[in-house]
Amino acid sequence: MRKKLQILICGIIIGTLLASGIVFAKQISETAELVYNNIKITLNDKEIEPKDAVGNTVEPFTINGTTYLPVRAVAEALGINVDWDEETNTVILTDEKTTENEDKPSDEVKTVGQTLLAAFEEKAASGMDAFEIAKALVSNEIIPFTGDAMQIEEGLLPGFGDTEIKGFKSGASFMPMIGSIPFVGYVFELEDSTDVSDFVSTLESSADLRWNICVEADEMVCGNVGSKVFFVMCPNQFEA
Repeated sequence: MRKKLQILICGIIIGTLLASGIVFAKQISETAELVYNNIKITLNDKEIEPKDAVGNTVEPFTINGTTYLPVRAVAEALGINVDWDEETNTVILTDEKTTENEDKPSDEVKTVGQTLLAAFEEKAASGMDAFEIAKALVSNEIIPFTGDAMQIEEGLLPGFGDTEIKGFKSGASFMPMIGSIPFVGYVFELEDSTDVSDFVSTLESSADLRWNICVEADEMVCGNVGSKVFFVMCPNQFEA
């Protein structure tokens, strides 16, 4: 039914219906006889009452045996937006569902870091403290290795070279038990006096993806929820 209606839309005349006839836009103008015959429109067995942009009823008609339907009423019944460009005499039809599908990214696979960041944001918003979040993250289903979480204090931390990481009142690391895996993660809860942006900037500028010497992480992902900060260096994906 939808296909039939869409085909008919292509033949719709746009313009003002005159009591005595209708004018076509061609190389020349011509007048044709239109016939009203109480034509009804149904969509999925439900009758459509065609109306124009201001709510007036618009009746379908025939010209030389061809039936013409009001474009706005039929298009909107099909979930299609209708606009009129007066300068170019163009009817603009936009299928919202199609547009949404085109704009929506395909099933994009999140990286390990992005997945853990999303999990962190959920846990942090729930009120969990840094150590509780770290324990939950190291148990995330995306992590294939046996790992552990441990509380940390300010100072030199793995992954940041000679830079001392300060400004947090509590923190926890989470990492694999096997040191050959290029993975290290942290959750910090900052002091009230610590600027979040400055703290994140220090982490990112001091971090070394090759801190593990033998292997190198693929990505560095950092984010925060309020005063709680997440940081991880890890592979983009783990092999299945």
